[in-house]
Amino acid sequence: MGDKYYAFWEKRAKRKKTGQNVGNLEDQPDLYIAKIEHEKNVIGEFLSLVKCKDTILDLGAGEGYWTRQLSEFGKKIVAVDFSESMLDIAAN
Repeated sequence: MGDKYYAFWEKRAKRKKTGQNVGNLEDQPDLYIAKIEHEKNVIGEFLSLVKCKDTILDLGAGEGYWTRQLSEFGKKIVAVDFSESMLDIAAN
């Protein structure tokens, strides 16, 4: 079963590296913006509980969107994802 999921995420990473959209809402801008705003609200509540010295785990980091957002707070961020290729995208 793991191979099936690995292949799925590797395929998405390959598409992302060629500039193609890989998100499920990127082709629907209004919904995508609403999703990001909702996530910002939820994560904002979480960040009010985090102290500057805390380490944040971004589990399922994907291409690193939230990893980058969280890094602005000066916290140590650890990004983990099933797909090494997605982590490569996140690192660049």
